[in-house]
Amino acid sequence: MKKTIYLSVGIFLLNACGEPKKQTLEQLIEKGSLEQLQEKRKELVIEMGNNSQDLSKINQAITILDTTQKKALVSVFEAKSSLFEHYTSVQATVKTDQNMVLMPEFNGKVQKILVKEGETVQKGQVLAVIDDGGLKEQLEVLQSQFLLSKTLFERQERLWKQNIGSEIAYLQAKTAYKSQLKSKEQLESKLDKTRVRAPFSGVVDHVIIEEGNLVTPGQSPLFRIINFRNMFVHASVPENYLTTINKNTKVTVEIPVLNLEFEARVTKKGNNINTENRSFRVEVKVPDNLEKISPNLNAKMLLNDYSNANALLVPQSVVSENASNQEYVFIANDHRAQQVFVETGRTQGKWIEIVSGLKPGMRVIEEGARFVRDQQPIKIIE
Repeated sequence: MKKTIYLSVGIFLLNACGEPKKQTLEQLIEKGSLEQLQEKRKELVIEMGNNSQDLSKINQAITILDTTQKKALVSVFEAKSSLFEHYTSVQATVKTDQNMVLMPEFNGKVQKILVKEGETVQKGQVLAVIDDGGLKEQLEVLQSQFLLSKTLFERQERLWKQNIGSEIAYLQAKTAYKSQLKSKEQLESKLDKTRVRAPFSGVVDHVIIEEGNLVTPGQSPLFRIINFRNMFVHASVPENYLTTINKNTKVTVEIPVLNLEFEARVTKKGNNINTENRSFRVEVKVPDNLEKISPNLNAKMLLNDYSNANALLVPQSVVSENASNQEYVFIANDHRAQQVFVETGRTQGKWIEIVSGLKPGMRVIEEGARFVRDQQPIKIIE
């Protein structure tokens, strides 16, 4: 029995002597071996990395399993690239170059009105007749005198070409003919002014005078004529948009009083800067099929001044700002809210462009974004 005990103790002592004694960190440093210290550092780095990974996995598992933790309920959406178009809004007015109040060119009494309000008229159509005061009878007399002078001239011209008659007789006949022709043309022009004609095709918007009224050139308005098929929307745009808004720029035109909206393109752009309000002129043609639109209506232009085909957009409500004026959003990362600082661009409606900080595929917290904290446990609701 004693032999067995001695043998066991011997084996234990043998094993203990066979294992090298592990040196402490202080002993290694005191020994001053560079190779041993570098090897020790390598072991510690590996050990720390493994511990960090293990700790992260443990925290993730605890977050999922621990029902005692207070988790914020949030919804998320995946950040994706999409088309972003920014529009600037300016006040505008519906106009037309063919909106005219007609004035008489002849002094007299209105003899006849030939159109009614709302009637469509063609260019050159007679709208009213003013009493000519005997001009027609004068023209008939002058016409007879003109025909006689013309006949005498033509005869004298034939004789002169045959070397018959005197040169003076020929010149007198020629002068009399030309004088009568000029007088006839002047009287015809004067008589034509007694007929008020439409300067362009359009609609009689207002009949201002009545039959029997005395009218005076430049003082007595007769009719208002409007062409509703050549209208445009005019706006003055601030000069800082001079390089971003051009001909063919996309435009949305709104006419609030008619609850009407239509898409168009800039048809005219002025390059002159108005020194009074530092703006330039922009025009958009009104489609001819929009019959309700009238001149001088108030309107609003939404001009496309910026576009990005691959923009990252998020609702403005998810972007917050700290005391240092840094903007940030929260994303869902391993069942925790993670704060991500971002740089924002332009806004349009409820959307804001993220210039940097976010990447496509990141899950951005939407509902609950204002109430979570960095690294707070979260539960995502569908």
